[in-house]
Amino acid sequence: MFSIRFLLHSMALLGFALFLARCAGIAAAVEPLLRGDIVAWTGEASAGTTFSYSVSVFSNAATPSLATVTFNLDRRLTALPDHRTDNCVGTRPVVCTFSIYADHPGSATITVRVNHGVCGLPLTSSAIMRDDRGSFSADSTSVGLWGRCSLYLPVARK
Repeated sequence: MFSIRFLLHSMALLGFALFLARCAGIAAAVEPLLRGDIVAWTGEASAGTTFSYSVSVFSNAATPSLATVTFNLDRRLTALPDHRTDNCVGTRPVVCTFSIYADHPGSATITVRVNHGVCGLPLTSSAIMRDDRGSFSADSTSVGLWGRCSLYLPVARK
């Protein structure tokens, strides 16, 4: 009976040791040097409406680095140049630059208009973030597109 109890305790201790060894890799995970998020200020839009996108870029570097964010907008959207953060230029794509480092993220907002006459699948836009250290990150978001689509088919006449 003593040997079975010893065997069970040994197996429990071995199982606990294996659990700790497996979790040690997770606890030692390293945060990426560059990361970012893009969000839309609305969940749904229709033709002719305007809404904004915001992007935030974070770094865990101790010294400042220059980060560039490229907004790749859905082709059914038009960027409004007079409604964006000062550090952003262009309309297709919109490119923003930041000086970022640990505890000093960068962020920008751009406003877009949904082109007239569009309907169908959600509006999907993305942001690609790069810094001068060679780090890379990307994110995308979708906005639902509501409204009626009219399909015009030619009518056969006799």
